[in-house]
Amino acid sequence: LAAELEALDEEDRRESIAERQRKLDKPPAPPLEGFDLDALGPLLEKSLGELRAAGLDWGTAEVDHVCWRCATPKEYEYAGCRALRARAAMLGEALVGGRPVSVFELREPLAVAGYKVRLLEIPAPKPGRDYATGWEHAEIALGEGLDAFAAGLREDARGLEVDWRAWTKAVNRDVSVAAPGSSFRVKFHAKPLDAVLRDERADGSYDQVPENYWDPLKDAADANAAACLAALESALREHSKPYLPTESPLAAAMMSGRKPELDDDADAPPSARYDEAARRLLEPAAPFPKDEWEQLMADAAATPEFDDMLNRARVD
Repeated sequence: LAAELEALDEEDRRESIAERQRKLDKPPAPPLEGFDLDALGPLLEKSLGELRAAGLDWGTAEVDHVCWRCATPKEYEYAGCRALRARAAMLGEALVGGRPVSVFELREPLAVAGYKVRLLEIPAPKPGRDYATGWEHAEIALGEGLDAFAAGLREDARGLEVDWRAWTKAVNRDVSVAAPGSSFRVKFHAKPLDAVLRDERADGSYDQVPENYWDPLKDAADANAAACLAALESALREHSKPYLPTESPLAAAMMSGRKPELDDDADAPPSARYDEAARRLLEPAAPFPKDEWEQLMADAAATPEFDDMLNRARVD
């Protein structure tokens, strides 16, 4: 018996090793799922090619990050979740220009346009500004060569669109360049974003996003949800008028919108009794998912009061 058990243990061990090997042999998951990676390569390659064709030269400088723009705060939230789900490491979320900007280090660099891009930048939209969701720019870290590169651009823009608005930034200023008509831009700065975050934490200038930053937006969303729910309840009451007998307490409650009183008297007529499902249906405590709404509707429809109400409506 001991020999048989030992043989079984050895067989289980071999199966375990084989299973682990099968897992190792599986192709790796994409480094960044949920983002339009198929579009990034052509965009970056075309943009860099246009700049080189115009005579710009940045040598072997690193393309340290690419930027994914978000049109709404909710898209910003979802994009960050997708990056984390792809096992990217969040290096920081700081206030930059008055809105949050997240920086992620990718699980493995993106191989695009001959470069290995290590970092992903996701800015939240600035209030009052319109953005298109998608890849917006890439940034190249020139180090100490940035000033000379910028001076050359000031002397001769080579027919390119040059944006100097960020050149006056106190931290990691940059100049943005694109071919005429291009929506994807290439920015040149001194330090990669991970180095900038390290420096800001070291000198105390890192501006952490406050915990209550999103509260006003959440309050507005809650108010909008409450308004939608009130409109729905009003529409339900109006739609139910032709089908409810006028003397029914249920009809009176629905027409007035007030909370019905529960009657525990078993001898009371069906139209005067309510169950918990009917009460919750008439006055839900808060917006709830579609599945729960459908379940509440089904529960209410299964009550004797509902059947009695329908029968009386048919008679009327």
